Amino acid sequence: MRAKGILLVLVMAAGCSPEPERKPEREARPRPTQVMRAEPAKRDVVQPPPAVPAGPAAPATTERRPSPPRGLAGLSRRDIETADLPGELACGLGVEGRDVPLLIARGDVASGSAAWGAVRAGGRIVRVSAPGGFDGMIRGATFTGAGVTVRVRVTTEITTSKMESPPQPATLTFTPAGGESRTYEGSWTCGP
Repeated sequence: MRAKGILLVLVMAAGCSPEPERKPEREARPRPTQVMRAEPAKRDVVQPPPAVPAGPAAPATTERRPSPPRGLAGLSRRDIETADLPGELACGLGVEGRDVPLLIARGDVASGSAAWGAVRAGGRIVRVSAPGGFDGMIRGATFTGAGVTVRVRVTTEITTSKMESPPQPATLTFTPAGGESRTYEGSWTCGP
C-alpha cells in the first residue's frame, strides 16, 4: 500500500506543481517542399488619362521637302578646286557679265570613261557626269547627277579661228528633279 500512497502523492504533486519550463520553439522554417508566399507589395496604381472627346481627325503631318534649286550660281575658284574633277582637259560654260563659269567639266581624251563636271545649285556644289570623256563633250553633252540634269548645246560651231579651241556660242539648260528648267546663253570653251 505504501507504493500506492507514494504514487498518489506523486500524481497530486504533479497536478499542483507549475508547468515545467519549455524551451522556445524554433522559428518555423520552410521545408524544402514548402513554398512561402509573400504578400503582394502595395503599389500606387496609375490611372489612365481621361478620355478625349472624339472630334475631327487631325491632318496628317507632311514632311517638308526642300524646294528644288531655281537656278545656277557661278563657280568660284575654290568651288572648282573642291570639286576635284578628274581628267586631262576641261570645258566650261561662261555667261556674259559673270566672272565665273556656271559649269566646269573635265575628261580624258579618247577615253571610254565619263567626263565629270560641277555646278552650284541650291547653294551647294553638285557633281555631274556625262559619257564619252573629253571627246564626248566638245560639241556639248548632257550631264546628270544628284537629282539634276545639265544639258549643254553648242548653237553655232565656229570652225574658222586661229585659236586651238575657240569659245562657241551655246546654251546650258539646267533641270532640277521636280523643278522647272532654266536656260542660260553663254560660251562653251574647251581645251587645256
